[in-house]
Amino acid sequence: MELRISGRHFEITDALKEHVKKKTQSFEKYLHNIIDVHAILSVEKYRNTAEISVLGKKLKITEKNVDTNMYASVDKVCARIEKTLRRHKDKIKDHRVKNNIKSSDFVEDVDIEEGDEL
Repeated sequence: MELRISGRHFEITDALKEHVKKKTQSFEKYLHNIIDVHAILSVEKYRNTAEISVLGKKLKITEKNVDTNMYASVDKVCARIEKTLRRHKDKIKDHRVKNNIKSSDFVEDVDIEEGDEL
């Protein structure tokens, strides 16, 4: 998983980078084939905006949040992405169980002798 952090209109501190890194590491427990995570952090007057895009195999999730505190904004957007990833994982898990039924379970064993007609 590659993590890219971009800042608009302000300088990103090391503490903020570590906070984003720590929060995005938890995405791995829901989906192992995440290719890229891009976090865009921006400041406009009193609005702190955090936008995180997760790109995976057959998956793209983008969430955005605006708050007065940057750390709170990052926390909220990461919570929403985790919720979406959890739903996606459950959907894949349920889908695999449904398709794993053997076709022999539906066919009854019928003894057909040579002289019998159907």
